[in-house]
Formats: sequence, structure tokens, C-alpha cells
Amino acid sequence: MVDLVDRIDCIDSETLDSCVLLQQDEIAALEAIYDNLWTCVDLNKFEIKIYPSSDKLEQFVVLLSIQFTETYPLNEPPLFQISAPWMKPLEKEILNDILIECYLSNYHEPVVFKWITEINEFTESCLQHRKNAKTDDIQHRNRDVVKCSDYGALSLDRLLQIEQSLVSSELILERKSYFQGHCIAVSSKTDVDDVMLYLKSIPKIAKATHNIMTYRFTDERNILHADYDEDGETNAGGRVAHLLELTKLSNVMVVVSRWFGGILLGPDRFKLINQAARSALVKGKFLS
Repeated sequence: MVDLVDRIDCIDSETLDSCVLLQQDEIAALEAIYDNLWTCVDLNKFEIKIYPSSDKLEQFVVLLSIQFTETYPLNEPPLFQISAPWMKPLEKEILNDILIECYLSNYHEPVVFKWITEINEFTESCLQHRKNAKTDDIQHRNRDVVKCSDYGALSLDRLLQIEQSLVSSELILERKSYFQGHCIAVSSKTDVDDVMLYLKSIPKIAKATHNIMTYRFTDERNILHADYDEDGETNAGGRVAHLLELTKLSNVMVVVSRWFGGILLGPDRFKLINQAARSALVKGKFLS
């Protein structure tokens, strides 16, 4: 099923052969479980329709497109794309993050079945949330809080404000380590603390090896406040702070999350951290 005539020289044949067997086993299992919902589009390319358990209506279907890479699952994830026109952009972004977190938590293992389960559960959660939102009283919702056991609590209004304003870059993969930048406008230390509280309430970000935080803002007395927290990644915070200084940005906060993949990157990690920070700032229109 998988043609390995053109092998990558730097990857040993034993690893490639193991990947082929694992892929074949996974495909056979998925075909058996999902039958006509599972479609082979091309060599190593597949699609599966995923419906919420409570509703088989076509308008709530999620189409997951999968392409197995040559060294999946032992060295890298499969390529994937989610099509769900009924979902909001933020819901799609959250689902995308859930699948990436699932892969990171199951590194070296086949993950497509786990992804299907995650999508099914997330779809159910979205529909239930929408159903509840229709019947909830606005004043009652404003009294709700999102609690984080280690970090305190945020009001729902504040949570939604941060959620709508925060911008995250695309994930950067380098030798099994992942990097992602996040940025948002801030004007006080309270803003900074609230954003960190929100970010650390997200399981994927809370599990990052490092969350490098930098901020710069000018208060009402025109006094500049600037600081950073390297979160164990020595010298990284200062470099991101230097980026903000060089670009003359103010009233902004940047957090770069890194998930260590087991291979030391040396000085290259600083370039990747700055790249993730800059990408977030460009996406958030703080930089052009």
C-alpha cells in the first residue's frame, strides 16, 4: 500500500519498514470500524466523515482529510485538514489545537482513531454549548467564572474578551520541537496576569515545556513598563524583549510556547522563538 522506492537517505530502512506496517495496520482497522464513512482518495490519502453521536444530520458533519507521511507515526504526524462549514473559526482553531495536543501526547503511536474520537467529543461539546447558550440567561452567564485550579479564576466577560483578542501563530516544527507565538494588546500588569491565567487554563499551553512571556506597555503617566519571564528557557525572554524594543512596540504582550521534542537545538532555538513571536505579531497586525 505504501511505495518506499524513493527513500530518504537520512532515515534508516528499519524505521521506514516499521512505519509501513503500522500504517497498514491502522488503515485496516479504520476501514473495518468506519466502513463506508472511510474513503481512500489516493495513495496514503484518506477522508472520513465524522458525525456527533447524538445527531447524524449532514449539516453537523466534520470531514477529516488525512495524508500519511513517509515516517508517520514514528517520527512525524500525518498531514490533516478539517472541513466543517458549520463551525465558527475559533471552534476550528481550538479543534486543530486539540488534535496537535493529542499527537504530542501520543508521540510514536498511530493517532487517527484517537483524532476521530477527539473530533466526535468536541463536536458533541460544541452542539451542547450552543443548545445551552440559547436557554441561558445573560446575567447568569456573566456571573459564571472559568476556574483554573492552580491560577485562580476569570470572569466569563474577561475570558471572552481575551479569547477574542488573542492571536496565535501557526505551529513551527523543528527536529521534533514545536514553537507557537501568542500576542495581545495590554495596558496594565493586571492585563498581563489575566492573559497568562487564560493561557495556562488551556491544557496544550499549560503542558508546554516553556511559556516565554514578554510585555511592554505605557501607563497613564506615560511611564514605560517592560519585563519578561523566561520560564526556564535561559536567555530567551531577553531576546523577545529585545525584538519588542527594536520594533518600538508598546502596549503589547507576547508569549512563546515551546514543546521540547527530545533533541537539543542549541542556539537555533532562539531563532525559532523569535520567529514564532514575530509571526504572532504580524498575524495580530502589530507588525507589518
